Amino acid sequence: MQEFFRKYGVLLFILFMGFVAFRHYGVITPKNQVIRADGKGYYAYLPAVFVYNDNQMNFLYYYEGKYDLPEDFAEFRAYQNGKYLDKYYAGLAILQLPFFLAAHAISHICGLPTDGYAPLYQQFFILGSLFYLFMGMQALMYFLIRLKIKPFHAWLAMLLILFGTNCYHYAVYEQCMTHIYNLSLMCIFIYGMQRVFYDDSKKWILISLFVLGLIFIVRPTNLIIVFFIPFIAGSWSELKSGIIKILKSPKFLVGGMLLAAIPVLIQCELWYWQTGHFYAYSYGKEVMEWTNPKIYHILFSYRSGWFLWSPLAFIGICMLTLLYKSPFRMFSILTFMFFVIYVLSCWWTPDYGWRFGSRVFIDYLFVVAIGFAYAFDKIKSAYLRIAFSVVCIIGLFVAQVQAYQYRKEIITWDNMNETLYWRVFLQTGKAYQHWLNEKNYYQQQTIVENGIEQSFTNGFEEPGTWNSDDNRTSYFSRTGTYSYIIDDKHIFSPAFKYTLTDYILKNDSIVQESVWFFGPQPENTRLVIRVDRNDKMISWDDMQFRRFVNESGTWTRAVFHLPLAKNLKAGDVMSFFVYNGDSKNRFFLDDFRVDFIRK
Repeated sequence: MQEFFRKYGVLLFILFMGFVAFRHYGVITPKNQVIRADGKGYYAYLPAVFVYNDNQMNFLYYYEGKYDLPEDFAEFRAYQNGKYLDKYYAGLAILQLPFFLAAHAISHICGLPTDGYAPLYQQFFILGSLFYLFMGMQALMYFLIRLKIKPFHAWLAMLLILFGTNCYHYAVYEQCMTHIYNLSLMCIFIYGMQRVFYDDSKKWILISLFVLGLIFIVRPTNLIIVFFIPFIAGSWSELKSGIIKILKSPKFLVGGMLLAAIPVLIQCELWYWQTGHFYAYSYGKEVMEWTNPKIYHILFSYRSGWFLWSPLAFIGICMLTLLYKSPFRMFSILTFMFFVIYVLSCWWTPDYGWRFGSRVFIDYLFVVAIGFAYAFDKIKSAYLRIAFSVVCIIGLFVAQVQAYQYRKEIITWDNMNETLYWRVFLQTGKAYQHWLNEKNYYQQQTIVENGIEQSFTNGFEEPGTWNSDDNRTSYFSRTGTYSYIIDDKHIFSPAFKYTLTDYILKNDSIVQESVWFFGPQPENTRLVIRVDRNDKMISWDDMQFRRFVNESGTWTRAVFHLPLAKNLKAGDVMSFFVYNGDSKNRFFLDDFRVDFIRK
């Protein structure tokens, strides 16, 4: 069984993730693009060089208009000295090059679009990300086994980092970001250095340094991975011995440095192609603030805190203390992780833009995997094993629910705070989907008290008001004694009907409809204004309750303003009511009011 997990354990992960990814991106549409957001900038070097020969990347207007929604337009270029250049480094494009060329060749042969952004290119992009994830996780498996971790325990540790953190989302749904590639390159590098230190492998000097060059050109700050080498060595004596071995192999050292320079020189050539200079800083005023680390924010904030959005990462880091019998290794890995946290927290914006959790830490999840691997290997007590397993299962559950919430926009990439986080914690119902985005981007209408010419109110204190059945209740009300219940048997509230007159129409009035409601999170319950002419409906306008909800378990007021349309005539009948599209849910209504307001 151990041999099975050593050989095929990682492949099981990749096959499952690939199945989910291709199921999600089986049909590429403007709303379902693989290459999006920052990924457009990382990828753009490939079509710029191999399709359009456009060093200013003006082709972005072509593919944005053809493949993307207008609201998803992403300007990834910086403007310097009268010229445009890609803001992002070319590392991801270099890694995706073989898969891009394969898609390009097949497109030519089969007569498919060869514009670099057609569906085949995007699906080959997924293949590329899965390939590198497989290579990285296989390297991590071998690395952990050489630390004398049992293959099954190593497999469990990788299960937790791949499915129990935000890594899952970026591996399956946002492959266009660099983090999966960074993680994989890091894992290959540490495995390579392990081979150098313990097997005296010369070829791994070449491979490791080449990978280090790729790491730099994907995300330059990740060069701090070299500070992980003391953990690999395991002791001062092994560290000195390993460095001496490398220095005594000058041919391989120089050869490795030349290999590392290849991706760096490619980036310099691309800068020269775009700007006429071999170096360009494209991030403008976005800089590292070394004297202003935002450590608490990057770890614990409700906006993007790593430990809040990936609690298993916190547990994995804590498990590194089980290395106490090897103090050099424990000290070196904890020091390395603290240094990583410091460096990443010094970026000018610790949220790192569009994100699900603190995505920059995905690059360093191999450290978390080491913590979990040692935990599975070192915890011997049956009671502690059970307790630890329960905690891990809960962490996996929370991570998967939050990943689902992010995809369904139950949680959002911005504007999250403590109140909103706990308001939607573990909620998965349709009533919560897109709700926060609606609240963030829709400006709520508020009640107007001035200029009211006519006002009609129903507090449901008398039976039959507004031609209603008597579905009132005295069990619960906002004011007075009664409220009205809408549920699966009463999906419409009592309707106030008003026959329009020339007087109202000539005053160019606005109609204001409002009601107080109490109930669960609304999904499809709404205020409605309907107009009939000669007993036939000519218009229906409505306003969702969900746009007004802040907290559950409180009375909330929904307000709907509607200018009277120019095509209305005297004699048309307006109906004002609540429609309960959430027929399975029950809401209490009170203090229903309709106002006609002169503009």
